[in-house]
Amino acid sequence: MNNVHAIVLRLLLEADVLLQGLFDNTLIGVYIIQDGRFLFANPRFAEMFGYTQEEICSGLSPMDLTMQEDRPLVQREIERRFHGESNASSYNFHAKHKNGHVFEIEAYGTQTQFSGKPAILGITHDLSARRKAEHAVADQLRFIERLIDTIPSPLFYKDVEGHFLGCNTAFERFIGYEREKIIGHTSYDIASKDWADFYFSADKDLLEHPGLQSYETNVAYANGTRHDVVMYKATFNKSDGSLGGIVGVIFDISDRKKLEATIWHEANYDALTGLPNRRLLQDRLTEELKRAKRNSQKLSLLFLDLDHFKQVNDTFGHNAGDTLLIEAAHRIRAALRASDTAARLGGDEFLIILSAITERADTEKVAQKIIRELELPYDLGGQIAHVSASIGIALFPDDSTVMENLIRFAD
Repeated sequence: MNNVHAIVLRLLLEADVLLQGLFDNTLIGVYIIQDGRFLFANPRFAEMFGYTQEEICSGLSPMDLTMQEDRPLVQREIERRFHGESNASSYNFHAKHKNGHVFEIEAYGTQTQFSGKPAILGITHDLSARRKAEHAVADQLRFIERLIDTIPSPLFYKDVEGHFLGCNTAFERFIGYEREKIIGHTSYDIASKDWADFYFSADKDLLEHPGLQSYETNVAYANGTRHDVVMYKATFNKSDGSLGGIVGVIFDISDRKKLEATIWHEANYDALTGLPNRRLLQDRLTEELKRAKRNSQKLSLLFLDLDHFKQVNDTFGHNAGDTLLIEAAHRIRAALRASDTAARLGGDEFLIILSAITERADTEKVAQKIIRELELPYDLGGQIAHVSASIGIALFPDDSTVMENLIRFAD
């Protein structure tokens, strides 16, 4: 306490110097009010309002510098201090510059005595720069909120504990809840436990290794439809540099997946019969040969073409010929096991892979079965056609261990 008293004593002794320093401050305005008029204003106070010190102290009152709508507030605060209701107060009001410009002022005033009469000693601070910055931040936040909400993909952000801090309209539709029921909650509150566990695990891994994270998955939307999506997530930091949480965007790739599947199917399947084409056949045959070698098994190739097919085209037309090829492909497929592959090479030629065949006689039985099925009559729109089939057989490894040779031998 002795140190405190000593400092107070020194402040009192140097009060003149300290007071002069306050009055000369170029950042804050200093004023004294007595008898409803400004008795003193420092240069900064006068500058704020566009007057000289002499003009301020030549009879102007606080009301002369206050906008009409805020005069009751300012008058009430002044009277409270003069009447002893409050020794000090602080308030904001809209001030009027000499040139008519309106700006906001923050005022602090305390009751005092000057020349034996009540007075108010106060300081003011121009809030224009602060308000401009606040408005700029508010405008930026509104812009960001609007931008986020117009993003068509579901977007969300969470804190480090998994509580949702915000989301956009697309995420509301995705999850099936309004924003008010999402913010402040975790995935366990708005998703099934298995999915919540999945999300929590992925988020935990990202928070433990801050940066970026992406993965594909299949999710159910609130309307019950399932979609292939890509999750893109990233960590973000707070203003102090500490980890703030996760922001994520969900991109629906269902249409892309469907298109990819369509392109792949068109590249690997015969458009007319729906059977694998030559390209897919070669891929499957390569894998079957690898498996047969690995397991020391046999494998059979059947090369099939339709006899008299050209006569059907010539007699009934190409549309009828296409109908016959479709039916023939169906009969071939029905005569095989699920593990076997039937492919159309082009025209009326087909190649069949019989996996894990132990004896040539078994292959011949399958071939005879296919021939019997193909010899049955074909109804081509009311017109009956008959064809037969010729089948060549090659066995792995008896005839060859090379794919190209097996196909050639079967042909």
